[in-house]
Amino acid sequence: MTEPGTDPDREKGISLYKFLLELTRLRTRVVHSIDDYPTRTIFLGDVPIDHRCRSGLWVREGLPEDGRQDLLPRADDCWLEVDKPDLAPPPKPSESLRPWIVEEQLHDSKLDFPELRAERLLLDENGDATTIELSNEPGVEDDWNHFVEEEWWPWAARDRRLRPLQDLYAKLFSIHQALGLEGERYELLVGQGLLAWKSAGGLDVKRHLLVASAAIQHDADRGIITVGPAGDGPDLRLEEEMVPPEQRPSVLGRGDVDDLRQSVGDQIFTPVPVDRLLRTWVQDADAAGQYSESLSPPPRSAEPIVHLAPALVLRERTDRSFLRAFEEILEQLEAGEPVPEGLKRFVTAADAWNPGSGGSPSGGSAAGSSEIYFPLPANAEQREIVDRLGRRPGVLVQGPPGTGKSHTIVNLICHLLATGQRVLVTSHTARALAVIQRLLQKRVAVIAPLAVVAMGNDRDSLEAMEGSVQGITSRQNSWDPRVAQRTIESQVERLDEARRLKASTLTRLRELREQETLRQGLRFGSYSGTLGQIASQLRSEEEELGWLAEAVGGEASPLLAPQSSAGFSGFSALQPSTLQKRGGSKPQTLRLSRAPRICRDSLNSSKKLS
Repeated sequence: MTEPGTDPDREKGISLYKFLLELTRLRTRVVHSIDDYPTRTIFLGDVPIDHRCRSGLWVREGLPEDGRQDLLPRADDCWLEVDKPDLAPPPKPSESLRPWIVEEQLHDSKLDFPELRAERLLLDENGDATTIELSNEPGVEDDWNHFVEEEWWPWAARDRRLRPLQDLYAKLFSIHQALGLEGERYELLVGQGLLAWKSAGGLDVKRHLLVASAAIQHDADRGIITVGPAGDGPDLRLEEEMVPPEQRPSVLGRGDVDDLRQSVGDQIFTPVPVDRLLRTWVQDADAAGQYSESLSPPPRSAEPIVHLAPALVLRERTDRSFLRAFEEILEQLEAGEPVPEGLKRFVTAADAWNPGSGGSPSGGSAAGSSEIYFPLPANAEQREIVDRLGRRPGVLVQGPPGTGKSHTIVNLICHLLATGQRVLVTSHTARALAVIQRLLQKRVAVIAPLAVVAMGNDRDSLEAMEGSVQGITSRQNSWDPRVAQRTIESQVERLDEARRLKASTLTRLRELREQETLRQGLRFGSYSGTLGQIASQLRSEEEELGWLAEAVGGEASPLLAPQSSAGFSGFSALQPSTLQKRGGSKPQTLRLSRAPRICRDSLNSSKKLS
């Protein structure tokens, strides 16, 4: 390690991250009350005590209802587990009673009973309405009493018991949907230690001090919603940014929170260490500070009051992760840890960048390779990116949606891997990463298993990451360098063969093109120009001279073949221009009986002259 103060790059790096830390703090909007969050906070103390709603909170409450184990979650790493209740529709009244009951009240189990109408209208066959009063129908009230006592009251009692479960299930389902659609915008937390403090100096706070990252899962088949620690752990932490620095307690430090995190693990409701930390905080913050293990929110007070009041909180993400990252980087730099090469390039002025200075641990370099290994079709701009990567430490590629950025990224991933690089693909949203992953799986399936995928902090993302790591480990264990070398040599040979075929094909195409564009002289009478032009000229004269093929039986004469082109000079007398010049006209078909002899004599005469 290097002592601070002796390394200019280190000092510049410390100054840079201090600036970034303070800038991020200034830009981060502090929320002082949970009432300002976009969704209603679910206090776990208000969840129904029912075997369909299992909460880890009951561990510290001594298991209500005589220690029933069915009130605890089935898994140790689960904090809340809610089954979808089987709600039944209200009972149906008889046909004679239905017109008298108010339909809306029939579905409201919170009422004492559904009321009867004082009167109703009856339409006859002609459509005329007649008013019937309830007082004139004594049998209706008897039917109603029997219906309410025997059917509606039992249904209402069950519905009132299950309705809170349904409301809780619906709230959790809406949270699950919000995270599924905008997981990059929202985060789910379990908060403990709700601080209520409204001081004379203008401070008005209602926030949880101790929070843990949570994930929510929905089993649509079984109808169960579970809440537990995030995929990378609960990350239990103390949040104090809503309290001014001068009013925060000084007795607690990061070490105390780290000790709490290690002692409770995933069991964030463990009573003793959690209560001790919260009690220490509030009593050190103010002489009149009070702590209570109550599960209900505390009232606002001029003195700080902290209730345990555990709650499930959905809130918008902030730059808190950047703040923590900057703080950890500063701690490492100030402790004398080695300065990364990437940070040196940020803080050091250099005229040129040396590609070899930041090469991969495997020794490969995209700059040192003259080959471009793109498995998908590419254009000149995409190849330009590879060229610039060899000359610069970074390249910015911009473009609107649908212009092929994902396509380009897949090509670059494959090229960099083929040249010995390791590639990290990041994005602001998990959806963008999912597009790259699907494109790799669909278009470059051989590369897809080499990716360590981490697209979220829920349980499914964690399992996907573990599966990818296991797949890579399995490949490494079964890797044979000799087989790999033979495969490389075979692929290189196939690549060379494909290039030779491409070169020969291009040469042949070029020759054919040259033949098409080569101008022919007056070798065929008055026909000259390129082959295409001659063909066009023949096509234009087809109507006028097409009779010749019909007269000789439709078979092409050997004299008309290209190798007998010399014989064409003997037919100049048959050219349309010659016939017109000599005043001739189109011969009659019946006079062509001597055509073979005339052609033979003309050909012999032409040969003698040549």
